[in-house]
Amino acid sequence: MSRRYKIAIQALMGIALLFCIGATLTFLHARIYTILDADEASELVLAKLLSEEGSLLSTRWLYGNELRILDVQIVNSLLFRITDNWHAVRFASCTIHLLLLLGMYFVLCKAAGIADLYSCSALIFAVPFSETYFLYAQIGSYIPHFLFSFGIWAVLFRYIDLKERRRNGKFLADASSGNRKTKVLPLLAVLIAVFAGLQGARQFQALCLPLAVTIVVLALFSARDENLLRSSYFPYMGLLAAFCAAEAVSYFVGNRVLHNIYTYYRWDDVRFTYFNYERLPELINGWTGNRGYQDGFVFSSVIIRNLAAAIWIVMTVLSAGYGIGHFIHLQKDERADRTMALKFFLLAVYYLAAAAVYILFYTFTNIQTSERYSLQILIMSVPMICFFVKTVRWNRAFKALVLLLTCGTIAVGGLNYLRNWRAEDRNAEYWAISDALSAENYSKGFATFWNGNILTEISNGQVEVWNWHPNMINLATQKDPGEVYHVLQRKSHEEAPPEGKMFVLLEKSEIEALPWAQRLDRGIVLYDSDKYTVWGYDVFASFAADRAE
Repeated sequence: MSRRYKIAIQALMGIALLFCIGATLTFLHARIYTILDADEASELVLAKLLSEEGSLLSTRWLYGNELRILDVQIVNSLLFRITDNWHAVRFASCTIHLLLLLGMYFVLCKAAGIADLYSCSALIFAVPFSETYFLYAQIGSYIPHFLFSFGIWAVLFRYIDLKERRRNGKFLADASSGNRKTKVLPLLAVLIAVFAGLQGARQFQALCLPLAVTIVVLALFSARDENLLRSSYFPYMGLLAAFCAAEAVSYFVGNRVLHNIYTYYRWDDVRFTYFNYERLPELINGWTGNRGYQDGFVFSSVIIRNLAAAIWIVMTVLSAGYGIGHFIHLQKDERADRTMALKFFLLAVYYLAAAAVYILFYTFTNIQTSERYSLQILIMSVPMICFFVKTVRWNRAFKALVLLLTCGTIAVGGLNYLRNWRAEDRNAEYWAISDALSAENYSKGFATFWNGNILTEISNGQVEVWNWHPNMINLATQKDPGEVYHVLQRKSHEEAPPEGKMFVLLEKSEIEALPWAQRLDRGIVLYDSDKYTVWGYDVFASFAADRAE
């Protein structure tokens, strides 16, 4: 393949990548509020509080399942210092974090030796290849998790390059610079591990445990050497061990200290259970759904995304199997350059270990599961597929076609996903509710969690909502009408109800499940539709009396 031809292909892939980024950001700017939900809105409500305090974390916030320190609220809170326009903050945040993801992925590809495949493979991350990725990465708070994964692998791959060059006699032109990098990279790995450990239990499960398995596998390959310390793999085992140890200490010690300062769930009530086979279909559906698979009519646009998901799954399986088999085969050839094969092998082992840990974690414990929790593992299949295309002994043109078919189909499926979203507006009525509240000068009130913080964001922060528990059984039986959900809202909401005029927002389905809601008749009806009813009260005591009758 001529150099001119390669440049032309790279240029076309670069244009395609820019097009996909532009299409995604254009959609987000125009339609983000049609798909936003309370989880994502909570991130912006927290960022506004942090901006007011000028802090990285807040003792005045009820955090969720984890206390994530290096998260989207850092960028969001800084953006709130520039503008009070919540839509501008939301769009700028999505743009910055998407570019950070693509930038860190390039760093990973460069360290892995697959930079020439970057533009094509990055198409996958530039589009919403699944609803889960769209909601929790391109809009939500999962991109920092991805950055940790890309970061540690970039460090490991760069470390392998330096060590393998030295071992093979390929000395650097500046040996002193190489020595400094060799010493700095483990320190950088430990630094990444410390912050990753402070991100919570799921970061520990997705990174630390699978990498520990990778260390064990490397140790098995080193067992043939008389002295483990002299094994060519020992430095990599040491770097990974340092990372795992630092992340474990950071997670267990850091969380114990921070839990005494900040309010968040610490997973103390998670229990081991006997194997729960009923969870397997949920886990399998989550893995396929994260790749874009959807149920729907065969002869519809769904077939594009399902085809993309099928290709992705097949390529992932082929890549993992080939990465391990290829490396084992090279062990018989002492003259072979094993640098690329070693990187591929370690990533394949990690991926399979992470998948196994994920399945075991959610089938042998009672911890709550969600398909989005596997996204951090899923993304590592993309560089693994690139390794496969780079190293497999196929015709170059055929390999290029395979990669383009894989990434291109996924990208087309994601762009088609954007087209389908344009016809849907999940949150249309929140605008009308916000206008109704503003017209009557109501700025504070109660709603269940899934209707609370999203109303705050859509109203541009003009409405503050005390969030009730989303479980109707809990809400129906609670005696105190001012008791709030102890997650993702200001801590002051636990201490006192709104002062002065206040509203109560409930869905019709919620009203049907709440006997006390069916008796409300003293409040002014501020808004009423087939889905929502909003009552207004002069003070909280009036609502409490109306609820009690």
